[in-house]
Amino acid sequence: VDPWPAAEHAWLAGDHACARKALGRHKACCQIARADVFGEGKTNIFLHVDEIEFVSEHFPDRSVARRSASCLPTPAEYNNAVTRQGLIMRIREHRLEGVRQCVSPHQDARTEPGQVELAVIHGISLPPGRFGADHVEALFCDRLDLAIAPEYDSLRGVRVSSHVLVHRTGACVQFVPFDRRAWHAGASWWSGREGCNDFSIGIELEGTDEVAYTDAQYASLVRILGALFATYPGLERQAVVGHCDIAPGRKTDPGPAFDWPRLRAALA
Repeated sequence: VDPWPAAEHAWLAGDHACARKALGRHKACCQIARADVFGEGKTNIFLHVDEIEFVSEHFPDRSVARRSASCLPTPAEYNNAVTRQGLIMRIREHRLEGVRQCVSPHQDARTEPGQVELAVIHGISLPPGRFGADHVEALFCDRLDLAIAPEYDSLRGVRVSSHVLVHRTGACVQFVPFDRRAWHAGASWWSGREGCNDFSIGIELEGTDEVAYTDAQYASLVRILGALFATYPGLERQAVVGHCDIAPGRKTDPGPAFDWPRLRAALA
């Protein structure tokens, strides 16, 4: 579905809010059909940018301010432009392009290589409730100095990882390629199956159960999930869950601070 005609009509009529809504989200996020990017029409890509300002900046010869019926770029032109700007994440050889890679030794082969049918959202902070240090990365890469904080004594011998960590700033680090098993779920169960590490991807958000996650984290999370949906056809939108959902009674993250309705709306 081409969103541009309705958006242009509303914009030229002076209804900027309606124009943004026509592009898919109030103020800052839109959904563009992937048919113009990857030749498929079922999945959407989620872009976090003010569409009208972006068009004006990157397509000055077609700016909507010119009030020309043919001024807007095609969806293909728009998607190509935002891809060049790094607003769309893509996966190549099971790794996110443009994301820092920090290889974790806490990984192994999946029972069925490439089997991805579940995405698990986690929340983590080290020390608990403190953000901004590299202690989570150090834990995942087996180089955490346990003498740094007394709370870390309980982590002695712990071997865990996730596929991706999203910092409070929205910056991402990948530790395990998606076709391999990261050790993030532990004892777990989902949809009648045990051992979720076998068929899931773990995404850690730097945070706690009680502190709201940041806008930048939601933006990065939606882009990561968009790339996963585009790459792994076995992963469906309803198969995005919290650690608390696959290990109830044992785990609570990402906790009540995580805005599930916000994520579900972005993935609709």
